[in-house]
Amino acid sequence: MKRTFQNPRVVSFLTFFYDTEYPKNMFDRFRGYSEALQYKYLISIDGETAAWKRPEWIMASQSVLVKTTTKYYQWYYDGLIPWMNYIPVRPDMSDVQDKLEWARKNDQIVR
Repeated sequence: MKRTFQNPRVVSFLTFFYDTEYPKNMFDRFRGYSEALQYKYLISIDGETAAWKRPEWIMASQSVLVKTTTKYYQWYYDGLIPWMNYIPVRPDMSDVQDKLEWARKNDQIVR
């Protein structure tokens, strides 16, 4: 996952998202559910396996799930519909900035 956040496009997105330089302590610690749920967009990134718990609680919240599309699979993925249940992004997150810019511009339909 550290490689993802060394991607210049992801760093550029973070700068855009925060409208300034992103906080230096952004990746320094685990954030619990209550803190994470303060945000509208939450990202689930597969690592060596499918993220097994995070997508479930994000979809049960008022936040929007942004999920990487990978070869990894969970039993409930067949029931997920891209752009309805989650915003799909590439595994390297090279398109995350474009997808979230679109979501922010279309806030009335992204719920």
